[in-house]
Amino acid sequence: MLGTCKLCGAENAKMARSHIIPKRLYGKTLAPNPKGSVDTVIARFDGLEKPKRSPKGEYDTTLLCSDCEARFQYLDGVGAKVLYQSHWSGVHFDSTTKRPKLLESDSGRSNDFRLFLVFLLWRMSATQRQMFSNVKAQKLESLWARALLEQDVSVARNLDCILVKFERSDNPLMGPARQRHDGVNGYKVLFAGYSIWLKTDERPLPTVFKKASAFKGQKIRALHMKFDDSPEKRALLKFIDADTGVDGLKFGEWAEINSKLDK
Repeated sequence: MLGTCKLCGAENAKMARSHIIPKRLYGKTLAPNPKGSVDTVIARFDGLEKPKRSPKGEYDTTLLCSDCEARFQYLDGVGAKVLYQSHWSGVHFDSTTKRPKLLESDSGRSNDFRLFLVFLLWRMSATQRQMFSNVKAQKLESLWARALLEQDVSVARNLDCILVKFERSDNPLMGPARQRHDGVNGYKVLFAGYSIWLKTDERPLPTVFKKASAFKGQKIRALHMKFDDSPEKRALLKFIDADTGVDGLKFGEWAEINSKLDK
């Protein structure tokens, strides 16, 4: 189909089928369906929609022209490589359990990863898909678009995020949810093995959260957490149980997830 690209502005351009959250981040967030194939499990933090299975994920055919899709596709590859192919080593440890509390990636691709986050933010804000309807950052969209088109992450002033790496990667896709940390606005989204809070505010991270920032110079860091102990799991359980009345969801048991989603 032909349309106007929301990123470069090209008119009568061939439009691409663009995933808002890249498929490379789906990881093991897949559940068998009755036909024997697999679907992505998708939910919203706010519970406005019942968690669902989707064979194709969330994509938009009115967002990017095919040229922009091809040009910026590499950023999704950068995100996947940093998150799933780099080595994460512990840099701070719990004094009692000796488990790592803070991890550091050896990818060395901080600036490219920042551009990936800009691309993710821009897509979540610019799309009209219902799952992302609560992302309201239109004032920053032009800034993010410029950073992408100029390939200059410094244009996206004060970009920051808090990255959490889970011990398991079979959690569903969730988000985005608007969250404030000491008055600073941002959105949380959940994908395979990770939760990320993306700052959408000109103000810097509050001092209490600066140590949790994903960026320290050119290094990328992540907090380390068990998914079973996370607020993300509690949120999903709340909304699924509200719809089904069934308790005790375990994310490694897809048969149980399927029985809930099928009701």
